[in-house]
Formats: sequence, structure tokens, C-alpha cells
Amino acid sequence: MTLAEIYQYLCVKLSHTESPTSEAWELLRHATPWQPKDLIARPQADITPDAVLQLKQWVTLRQQGKPLAYILEKKHFWKFDLAVNEAVLIPRSDTECLIEWLLAQFPEDSTKTVLDLGTGSGAIAIALAVERPHWHIIATDQSETALSVAKHNAMTLGATNVSFYLGNWFAALDQSVPGVFDIIISNPPYIANDDPYLQQGDLPFEPKIALIASHQGFEALHHIIALAPTFLQAPGLLILEHGYQQQAQLMVQLEIAQYQNIQGHCDYQSNPRFVTASKPLRKESP
Repeated sequence: MTLAEIYQYLCVKLSHTESPTSEAWELLRHATPWQPKDLIARPQADITPDAVLQLKQWVTLRQQGKPLAYILEKKHFWKFDLAVNEAVLIPRSDTECLIEWLLAQFPEDSTKTVLDLGTGSGAIAIALAVERPHWHIIATDQSETALSVAKHNAMTLGATNVSFYLGNWFAALDQSVPGVFDIIISNPPYIANDDPYLQQGDLPFEPKIALIASHQGFEALHHIIALAPTFLQAPGLLILEHGYQQQAQLMVQLEIAQYQNIQGHCDYQSNPRFVTASKPLRKESP
């Protein structure tokens, strides 16, 4: 088959997706040396039989609903590609807005200790580690398989200032970990188990443990809000990603817990996406 023929074939087979042309080229770039510009310059370029076979196998998986990131075993996030598999949530570009906001708060030569709870593929922790080499990042996850993916990504990207610990939220920390942090950040599960959104897009294929939380999606968020003050040093910063309908309730919860400087932030689509707050003030002794 020629480049023009296989491209047309892919676009037809991927017509059920939101962006058939971009997905077609994403597959082509991983199976062949060709780029979009070559479709005009070299439309009759031959595609090897092995590449055609690989592309047809990938298309079959995609037609079955398997996410493109899991098919290619990688996902672009921030400024790099991360290895991903079915054990980790696929990183979303909306999570990049947390990183962008946080980096803007501190100069490049600053020194901070950061705790990333529920790191998954390591997306947040590694982005911060690469951008701020003087920061010390601790990343936790309750999935040993997910931590293996995160460790691989950190090693591949040269993020030597991030360490990984196995365990559920703060329980992963042990005596060798600093007792308090300047920053705690998390993209925890925040979808209710009966939310119809779980049947859409890539979500049916992603790990439920990284998506679903009880109490209508608030369990993990409330747990972190309750325990974070113990692990934050004043004026420590808490950053939480959340569902687009959860921001107002979370801000109320943070206010009840006496956090300071509570702010809600939107993602790149102008949807409410994350909250930031400073450690609660200590109550004065009577």
C-alpha cells in the first residue's frame, strides 16, 4: 500500500473517533517514518507489509474502544512522552494547568519539598521534578504496578529528584520521608460510581481505582483535606484537581477546615478544574 492509500484507510476505519485524521497520523508516526507533510510530497511512498499489518492491528483495537494511549503505550504530557499502560490513568492536558500555575508561583532556583499523592504514571511529579531540579518530590501510589510505570518514566526522563513510595495516600510515608512538606498536590479519583460519564470515551478501559471515589466522588478529596494540615508546614500549599461540578463544595469544605487563601481555578477549556489553599492557621491556646 502507498502512504496515501493507508492514510485513507485509517481515516475511514477511525471515523468513529473524535479526530480521525489526527489519530491516523498518530498511528502512522509510530509505525512508519512518514510525517503529514509527506502526504503531499510523497503520496505514492510505499508502506512496508510489516507496517501495514501493525497499523491494521492497531485500528482493530481502536475500533474495539481501546484508548490510543494504551495501544501505543505512551501519552504526551507537558513537554515529554510518558509510558502508560492499563494500570495507570491516561494523563490529560487539563492536569497541566495545575503544573503551570504552581511553577508560576516560585522562581526556578527555589527549593521546595513536594508530596504528590496518587501519582499514577508519575505525570505531575516528573513534570515538577524536571522543571524544578532543586525541588525534592515524593510521589505515592497504592498500586505497585502503577509505581513501576512511574519509576520507569522518571528514569527515562532523568528525574532524579523524585522518590516513590507504595501505600494509600499519606499512609505510604515512612520514617525516612520528611515529616512536613511545602506543597501537597494530588489528582485523586473524584467520579461517583454511578456517574454515566464512566461509560464515555477512554474511561471504560482505565483503572477504576484511579477514577471512582465513594460519597459521590468526594471520599479521596475529603480525606486529603482532613489530613493534609498534619503534613504541611506553614504556609504550606494544598492543590487538588477535581471534577468540574465539585469546586464550590470543595471550597466550602476547605473553609470549614479553616484553610487560608482558598482559590478556585479553571482548566484550558474554562471549566472549574482545581483548588488551591494554604495550611490552616493554628488555633491559639486559651
